[in-house]
Amino acid sequence: MSKTGELFGTFFKIGAFSFGGGYAMVALLEHEFVEEKRWLTREEFLDMVAIAESTPGPVAVNSATYIGYKLAGVAGAAASTLAVCLPSFAVIYLISLFFDRFLQLTVVANAFKGIQACVIYLILSAGVKMLKNLAAHPLQHGSGGGGVGGHGGLLCAGGKIFLHLLHPVLRRSWGAGLRSGSGEERRHKMILLQLFWNFLVIGAVSFGGGYGMISLVRETVLGHGWLTESEFLSFIAVSESTPGPLAVNMATFIGASQAGLAGSFVATVGVVLPSFVIILLIAAALHSLMKYAGINAFLAGVRPCVVAMILATACTMGLSTLGGFTTLVGGFAPDMRALAVFALLGILHFAYKKKTQKAPSPIGMILLSAVLGAVLWSI
Repeated sequence: MSKTGELFGTFFKIGAFSFGGGYAMVALLEHEFVEEKRWLTREEFLDMVAIAESTPGPVAVNSATYIGYKLAGVAGAAASTLAVCLPSFAVIYLISLFFDRFLQLTVVANAFKGIQACVIYLILSAGVKMLKNLAAHPLQHGSGGGGVGGHGGLLCAGGKIFLHLLHPVLRRSWGAGLRSGSGEERRHKMILLQLFWNFLVIGAVSFGGGYGMISLVRETVLGHGWLTESEFLSFIAVSESTPGPLAVNMATFIGASQAGLAGSFVATVGVVLPSFVIILLIAAALHSLMKYAGINAFLAGVRPCVVAMILATACTMGLSTLGGFTTLVGGFAPDMRALAVFALLGILHFAYKKKTQKAPSPIGMILLSAVLGAVLWSI
């Protein structure tokens, strides 16, 4: 079998059996490519992780593209990227076909109420973990820590302006213009174009993998009315419980919910394409690029913005789902059962980590919250 074929088979297997998103996939990649096949040295693997985490797009896709390119050129990059996305695309599309009817079952609806609290907890935990990592490793990259820190703050502000200029929600009027016209066929084409463009932009400006995309995806789907807050939270839980990159799962489901198989395809291609192109462009020039203080300053400035977006998303979802806060006039209407699930997950997380020195599996926490939801909301 050719190296390209081996890459396809290896990444298809990893994509089919890895849960928890791109960061969970890193351990499997190290086992396959460093320990088993020995196609990469540990130093080369660490370079790959640095690139995957420091460039926009899903970490899993970035990793697949980089390793494929390094081992078999452009063909290897294409095969690896396609293989790591295929399992989650197929699974999520099948789920989307019966997702609404699935949620109409009372026991399932109750279970997902518990899962929604768990999703908020997982996002908040991811943000806090990243924040601790930033505190442990301040913005000191490259030569001259003080200078880099200053540039990092400036670039962080510039990054925020860039995000707002391209933010999908701020282009709703453009989308409304595209939707004008008559005919079901024209409407379908406009929706496909909207899906591709929105996810292309999200994939191009989102750092931090799937979790870094959640805030932009949430505002996009709510702004366009593609999903409700409750539907979005329920699907994030499903994405956490199914294999593959979280970003691909989100794009596939939202595309399917709006335009069927074609919608899934264009949304997934849109979210993957920017990182695929960027990784190809920088893979051969990594060491040269990292010598420039400005590149290090940019990456250092982007990371705090990513963490802030993740934490802000968790807080916004928490206020809405746990606190019942929707408007200033309406005030708070706390859901005590959701708060109980959230608090219990925190206690169990702390106890498990203290005993084992590692965080509990997100899948285990989701399954537990599903049981708690089915029990508590049936009382």
